[in-house]
Amino acid sequence: MAEEIEGGQGIRVIYRGAGLAVIQKPAGAAVQPGKGVGRTVLDMAEPRLGFRPLPVHRLDRDTEGLLVVAQSREAAAEFSRLLNSQQVEKSYLAVCAGTFSRPAGEFDEEISVKGVRKQASTRYRVLRKLGKFTLLELTLGTGRMHQIRIHLAQAGRPVVGDDQHGDFALNRTLKQTHAVRNLMLCAYRLRFPEKERMVTVTAELPSHFRDFLAIYGAADAVPGSGRSSARVAKAPARETRRGGERSRRR
Repeated sequence: MAEEIEGGQGIRVIYRGAGLAVIQKPAGAAVQPGKGVGRTVLDMAEPRLGFRPLPVHRLDRDTEGLLVVAQSREAAAEFSRLLNSQQVEKSYLAVCAGTFSRPAGEFDEEISVKGVRKQASTRYRVLRKLGKFTLLELTLGTGRMHQIRIHLAQAGRPVVGDDQHGDFALNRTLKQTHAVRNLMLCAYRLRFPEKERMVTVTAELPSHFRDFLAIYGAADAVPGSGRSSARVAKAPARETRRGGERSRRR
C-alpha cells in the first residue's frame, strides 16, 4: 500500500528497501533546489521517510513518476552502480502526437545533450491508438537527459504537453480541447535487483493520463490496474559465457 505524504502534493512512498525508497513525484515538482523552486520533492518526502533522502538518478521537473532515493551515501553509491551496469530497467508511459505503422520498435539516433552529440537508445511498444495520438510504453537503453522527449520529437511524434521539444501550437490547442496542462510522460515502472531479489515497482497512473485516456474510452489501455504496486521475487540465476558456452552462475 502506497503511503500518502501529508502536504506532499500527492507524493507517494511505494516501496522501502535496504537503505532506499521509491517514491512517486507529481508533475511540476522539482527534485533539486534551483531558480524558482520552493520546497523540493526531497523536502516533502523527508518527514514521512524519517531520513533526509538522497536522489540517485534524474527525473525531469515536468515528468511524473518513480524516483529512487537513498538513506545513505553507501546505498546511493550501490544503486548508482546498478544503474551504470544497466541492471535497472526503467519504463515510461507517454502520449505522443501521431501514429505508428509498427507495434514496436527502437529509436537509436544520436541526441544532443548540452551541445554534445551522444548515442541513445529507446525501445517503444504501442499500447493503444487514440485517434490522432498514441499511448506508448517506452524502455530506456541509455539514460540521456530528455532522451524520450527528444527521440519522439525527432521522429515527428512529440510528447503531448512538451513545452521544450514538442509541438507548441498543438499544445496550446489541446489545453482548450483536452484540458492538457501537464507533460504526458510518466516514469511508470522500475525493475532492479536488491540482494538476491528482483524488485518491480509500478507507479499510480497519473490523473492527467486517466483524463486523457477517458476521452478515447481507453481507461483499460495501461497494463495492470493503474494502481501503484511493489512486487518482490527471487532473482533469476545470472547467466555468463565461459569458453563460448553459456553456463548458469549458481
